[in-house]
Formats: sequence, C-alpha cells, structure tokens
Amino acid sequence: MSLIKKVYGETDDGYVKGPISTSWSTAKGTSLTNGSLYSNTATFSSSIGAWVSSGRGATSYYVFRAFLVFNVPRLGTPVKGATLWIQTSTSGGASSLPIAFGVADGFNGAVNATSDYSKVFSSGTTIVGQYSSSTETPAGNWTYMPLNSDAIAKIKIQQKSSKPFDLAVTVSADLLALGAPAATSKFTMWFASYSGTSRDPYLMVEYEDNAIFFGTNF
Repeated sequence: MSLIKKVYGETDDGYVKGPISTSWSTAKGTSLTNGSLYSNTATFSSSIGAWVSSGRGATSYYVFRAFLVFNVPRLGTPVKGATLWIQTSTSGGASSLPIAFGVADGFNGAVNATSDYSKVFSSGTTIVGQYSSSTETPAGNWTYMPLNSDAIAKIKIQQKSSKPFDLAVTVSADLLALGAPAATSKFTMWFASYSGTSRDPYLMVEYEDNAIFFGTNF
C-alpha cells in the first residue's frame, strides 16, 4: 500500500551567490569556486537565477543557487517517488526555469559558508547530478518538479545513513547551458525560515506502508 507524506524543508536551507565575472565559465565556477555571499536565514529572496548585466562596454555574469535540506530518515521505506515544491515568483525574466540538482556529500545538510556554492559539482565542472527535468507552475506561484530515479536513490541512501537529503535549485541556464545566457532569468524563492509553513519548500513523497496488520504485510 502506498502512502503520501509532505516533508517540509529544514531551516538549514539558504542560498549562495557566486562570483561576478565577465567570463561566464568563471561565474559558473568549478568544484573549487567559492561564492561571494550566502544566507541561511532567508525568508524570501531573489535566490535562484543567472544574471546578465551589461555596462561600460562589458557584460558581467553571476549566479544564485538555492540549497534545500529535508529530514528523510523519519519516512517510511522504501520511497517510491517524490516531487519538490517551492514557492517562487519571477523577479526578472523567465527564459530559463528552475531545475533541481544533486549536491556533494560534503555539503553536510546546512548552508553555512560561501564554499557551498561549488557543492553542485563532484569535481571540476562535472555536476553531481540532475534531479529533475520538468518544471510546472500550476497556480499561486508554486513550482513543482518531479524528482528522477537518481534523486530517489539518493533519498534511500540518506534514509539508511540517517542523514538529511540535500539538493540545489538553480536555473537550467546555470548548469545545463553550453554557452552564456543572453538575458537574465531570476526568481524570488521562499525558504523554511518564513513564518509558519504556508510558503515553505517541501517534498511530496510516496512510499510503501510496511505495517503488519493481523499478521499480514500490506
């Protein structure tokens, strides 16, 4: 029997801004790149996006990446599927939509340093993994992303290890585009520090109920 559970994000979430550079590859960074600022106390902020700024004869770029943390060990097992829900609003262009990505194990379940900017890379410019491919915004600025099999496999690993499940959200132009974006795509996002849970990011998780009822597994 399958059950559905909503798992709200932890207040260890936050965002990191990357370096500003006239080189797109430098702005995206590598596994050794530090960001220029971070926040893990955000309630809402323009925290997802790829910025393009032109002036004085040069074009500059910088990126914001959001990092989310979910307490998955308390869930029933095995997990069958999950969808990430975040509340966003467009704050300047939307040609590139939010996409979920994996983060390196060294992220440690909390946004606590500018060095977290590079945790989307396993080494060099190789991303840890893409966790979603489709993005839908049905109503009320809620954006949802069905997580793929790589993400589900990672959730199961984290459950067994009694560790949180971490992921990053950035725009597809950041980690998937081959070249520099022509225009800015940025989104405001609400985090778990927002008062109450009405705008908190959450996972809608489907899992198996392994309860025993009158001696029979259902």
